[in-house]
Amino acid sequence: MHKTHGYSAGSPILFKEKMGVAPIEYVNTLRIERACNLIASSPMSFSKVGENCGFYDNFYFSKIFKKITGMTPTEYKNSLKK
Repeated sequence: MHKTHGYSAGSPILFKEKMGVAPIEYVNTLRIERACNLIASSPMSFSKVGENCGFYDNFYFSKIFKKITGMTPTEYKNSLKK
């Protein structure tokens, strides 16, 4: 791997410097964006949406969903009906 300032080119520190967020935050944001699209466009259960987006623990999916969107998956789905 290429070294820069003592860190490898694949370093999470370099990723955060370039992207402004940690790698897991970036990935989770992409996953939740996909989850929002699935909730809006399919009759899938929230557990299936979570699994489809890479979350295999329903509690963790709901926790990350709320952290990123400010709403639970149910609140998000209900907000689409208004």
